[in-house]
Amino acid sequence: MIRLSVSSILFLLATVNCDVVLEERGYLQLPNRENNLVFDSGTAKESAIDTTRRILYVIGEQTAMMHVIDLSNVDTLNTILTYNFNLATEGKPLDVEYCSSALGSYVAVSFESTQHPQAEGHIILYRPVTVGQPSLAPINPADPSITVGPHPDNIKFTSDCSKLVVSNEGIPGTVENNFVDPPGSVDVVVITSPTSSTVERASFSFVDDTDKTLELLNAGVRWMVRANFDTNEINPFSNNIEPEYIAISPNDAYAYVTLQENNAIAQISLESYTVANIYPLGSKEWKYSTLDASDMDSGKYLKKHDISSFYQPDKIAFFEWKEKLYLITADEGKQFNIPVYFYTDSMLARNLHANGDFLVDPALAAELANDTELGRYFVSQFHDGRVSGKIRTVYGFGGRGFSVLNPSTMTREWESGDEIEKFNRLFYPDVFNGDCTDENLTPFQEKDKLSTSTGPSLNAIIDGEFNGRKLIVVASGTNGLIYLYELSSTVANAELMFQSVHRRGGTIDTWGRLYSSGNIGDAGIEDMSWIPIEHSPVAGSPVLVVVSSTSGSVSAYTLTERQFPHGQNGNGAICQQP
Repeated sequence: MIRLSVSSILFLLATVNCDVVLEERGYLQLPNRENNLVFDSGTAKESAIDTTRRILYVIGEQTAMMHVIDLSNVDTLNTILTYNFNLATEGKPLDVEYCSSALGSYVAVSFESTQHPQAEGHIILYRPVTVGQPSLAPINPADPSITVGPHPDNIKFTSDCSKLVVSNEGIPGTVENNFVDPPGSVDVVVITSPTSSTVERASFSFVDDTDKTLELLNAGVRWMVRANFDTNEINPFSNNIEPEYIAISPNDAYAYVTLQENNAIAQISLESYTVANIYPLGSKEWKYSTLDASDMDSGKYLKKHDISSFYQPDKIAFFEWKEKLYLITADEGKQFNIPVYFYTDSMLARNLHANGDFLVDPALAAELANDTELGRYFVSQFHDGRVSGKIRTVYGFGGRGFSVLNPSTMTREWESGDEIEKFNRLFYPDVFNGDCTDENLTPFQEKDKLSTSTGPSLNAIIDGEFNGRKLIVVASGTNGLIYLYELSSTVANAELMFQSVHRRGGTIDTWGRLYSSGNIGDAGIEDMSWIPIEHSPVAGSPVLVVVSSTSGSVSAYTLTERQFPHGQNGNGAICQQP
């Protein structure tokens, strides 16, 4: 018989599983072109990392700048170069990407046209920055620009740096007072040498075939603007395809590109440079999960409703688990707006109800008319869910979480349900479904603001490893919350377990004063990078780097294992690996 001492029994009873949590390290606010720190001035939009040298490249779209940050000391982030792009010759930067291989080392930047957003954009390849370097240096200064499609929103290198995939969003607008909606496309820049390249284009024009159009529409792919606002002529479906973020398969055979507003993902062959497939992403039914859909319900009330919402992911990435490949998507959601024409594809449910647009059961109709239920919820107002002119299925925007997809079948193998909203409510209620838009308001005053649209608004994702544990990190593009999940080691498929959630910064002062005091945190997270432990400047921990647009900041975090939330479910409990 095995006998245990009293102390051994107490030890076992007090033992809990370790959670992975973030520890705050260095924090850096980025100045504008006048070298001033200004709230929400557009100094940080996208980033790229050289993990070996621990160098971060951050571009600011609105300020047309690049900040290059040395991450060697995670407690003191140091700017080694600030570069102001020439708006007349280089243009407004949209994205940045770094790649290094035997073929060469590049810092690629995509630019909007110097003429107008509907004109063709371009790529410039720069040399990697070194400490003491006075300026960015194009690799081919005699002819630096590589022409690509309109509004090249996102770029990604293949693993060997031989190809740069470019998503040309082709955003609509006016040119000389005429409506222009350029076709969306995906370009592949084939780099034959550091100073020589060709561009191959994957076109979506095939979707304009009548049969293909009907097939995609019936499958749930969205076509928002179907007529030219000026001439009332047909606006081709391909013009309204909106490619955004890119994930490239580990074997470099395919690029998967989110078509966020269209609620789909395009698969692009990197061998034939064609669109291999367009996968509709379907909708999330809220009769099975809960959400808070009102900012006038006097609190944080999550409940079920007989409505649906489009997943509409923004960021997308690959990860590998137990020798299987998966795609992960941040299901942010996005309404489609063209301000110059006062066009939006959404409307408050109560207004559509007042117009007699719904044909639904009486219980749902009552909720759609009630501001404390669904009346304040933004729903798709034109084509989606309409039969014979009436809306019979109510669609909102965004999955309010994240999904794990099988890239071979594009089936959804795991989905976060209502966990993100619930953990936001439980651990950070003062910023529940909150936004950060007005420097004169406090975070608490902007609480619940996004309940009527996209809720948590997850906008950034990354995976990494820590102490033998596979982690997925997702973050909000609004209220600054960062969620950590672990892939279960006991399940063959991708099953994720919540670990912790973290928010940097204060809540009891206005956003403006929080910014001025350096206590605004990660407001409006746009991008995250991961320095793996083999390149980490910190012994025993990888480094998570967070880039945020509204706070115009770069944050560094290390990871540790302890009980989350600290001190709950048994003070002093001993943490052990699960």
